Amino acid sequence: MADTQTPLPPLPKSQPSFGKRHSTMIKLLGVGALVLILLIPLAMITASPCGNRTMRYSWARSPYLSCWQLLCM
Repeated sequence: MADTQTPLPPLPKSQPSFGKRHSTMIKLLGVGALVLILLIPLAMITASPCGNRTMRYSWARSPYLSCWQLLCM
């Protein structure tokens, strides 16, 4: 009597986890979030000195302009 067994059906393949399926998109979103977060300090650095310099320039220039205007009349 020979033991004849039917072959077992193949095991169902398990689907990869959410992180493995979408790892590229998760990385892109993370890099994008970091870029947006780092733009905030950059805007604070670039906006402040320009405004201060413009204000100081006009403040320092105004007495001399008024003096020259009186002399030129």
